[in-house]
Amino acid sequence: PGKESPDLRLALRTLRRRREIALTLMEENEEDPPRFQLSARLSEDAETVGARLRVALGVIMAEQRSWPDIYGAWRAWRDRAEALGLLVFQIPYVSLRQMRGISLLREVLPVVGVNSKDHPLARGFTLLHEIAHLMLRNGGDEKVSVDEHRKASDWDGVERFADSVAAATMMPRDTMLADANIIAHKGNIWSDDEVRLLAWRYRVSPVAFMTRLVTLKLISWAFYGTWRAAWEKQWENRPKLKQKGGPSRIDTILSRVGPTYAALVMDSLSRDFITPLVASDALDLKAHHFDQLKSALLYNTEPPPASEAF
Repeated sequence: PGKESPDLRLALRTLRRRREIALTLMEENEEDPPRFQLSARLSEDAETVGARLRVALGVIMAEQRSWPDIYGAWRAWRDRAEALGLLVFQIPYVSLRQMRGISLLREVLPVVGVNSKDHPLARGFTLLHEIAHLMLRNGGDEKVSVDEHRKASDWDGVERFADSVAAATMMPRDTMLADANIIAHKGNIWSDDEVRLLAWRYRVSPVAFMTRLVTLKLISWAFYGTWRAAWEKQWENRPKLKQKGGPSRIDTILSRVGPTYAALVMDSLSRDFITPLVASDALDLKAHHFDQLKSALLYNTEPPPASEAF
């Protein structure tokens, strides 16, 4: 608290407001708001926690490897996460240097915000990282920011734990160690083409894949450090793609608020619990777009915006 940029403070206010709107609409609909049930302790093995989270999400490796594209992978993680009793929103206007993800630590209807400026494959990792924080909150090892008094050095351990849980969830140890493509690799050096290919096999970012290799002691920390520095420099200096046009307003809003929140608002509108003006304010969407939004929700269509590949 007190160190947030104006953009991040606005994002936090938006997340809190949407959560309050959702709780109010659930009450109007006589629905019990969902409770996030999973918990974890810092004393636990991150591999065990990641395996538990993966089971709760109901993701199997064959399905994970069948996700058709980077946006399909992101939406799959998001939709499975919301089924656990939380809301996931994307934040479009905060720099990645300040925030990749953030969460409202609540037992009833917690909220995760993910920076939409990040690559879609990286967003899935961030989402699972934030879910690990929610689990620690339920386990009693983490508190809301105003009640936390940890030193910065102590937070490093918490963040490493959350990263380890996210990695174990996306790339289970046994699966990685039994992967013929990984077993067949000789030596400690990995080319960028190899990393991209195997990262896509797990539908994760190259950085997440290499982080997993080093935590499993399949590559050295020295090579990892050299590789990551070179990769990030290459990514920062990549040629920017020229985008032709952009996503529609429907696609933009549905991407930001997610299908669970959008459907709740639209359902409340159809039942006359709220007015079109209130629905428009809740979604930041003009009323003449509502029919298109209903259609997108009905047919589960959420076309991806233009993006870059890793």
